[in-house]
Amino acid sequence: MRMLLFLAVASFSGGLLTDGRHSARQARPEQPLISFVDVEAPPKTLRDMWSKAALVARVRVVDSAVTESKATVTFVITRHNVTVIEVLKGEGVKVGDTVRITIPTGTIPASGTTPMRSTKGPLGALSKGGEVVVFLEQWPASGGFGISFGPVGVYQVDTETVALPHDARKWFAGRDSVPKKAFLSEIRALASK
Repeated sequence: MRMLLFLAVASFSGGLLTDGRHSARQARPEQPLISFVDVEAPPKTLRDMWSKAALVARVRVVDSAVTESKATVTFVITRHNVTVIEVLKGEGVKVGDTVRITIPTGTIPASGTTPMRSTKGPLGALSKGGEVVVFLEQWPASGGFGISFGPVGVYQVDTETVALPHDARKWFAGRDSVPKKAFLSEIRALASK
């Protein structure tokens, strides 16, 4: 089941609440006003998540850009270009390829007076230069892939310890983090089963 959360991030300007469309006073341009996060309910097991993902890969983030999508309604998306370091599951993608990951999340100022920008949120691990393991689904309309199951579909692996999102902890004996080597071994073991 896919849940779309619309979060209005309140901005106060001279004591008045702005909703991004109507305001008696102009909001401060540096304040983010609209945020979107698209999240599917996580699968019950890591094996389920593995089987539902079209591509599982270890990647390095090259760049990111927040923009508006005007497909059927206007909403905020963030596009990440990543270089594939290791293909764990999937076809048609090889080491060294650049893949686009588009996620319906990001923050832009509703007033349009400042550049659009991304915020650290549930998917904040996708920062430039970061190395991550991602579980991806095909998203043809975006020209690439989307992250499967929101926060449980991306893991930062450029440190020796991998922090686990809350909903993924059940797959790792309730721990909030695991050593990188153990995490990668667990993921790689899924490929051989």
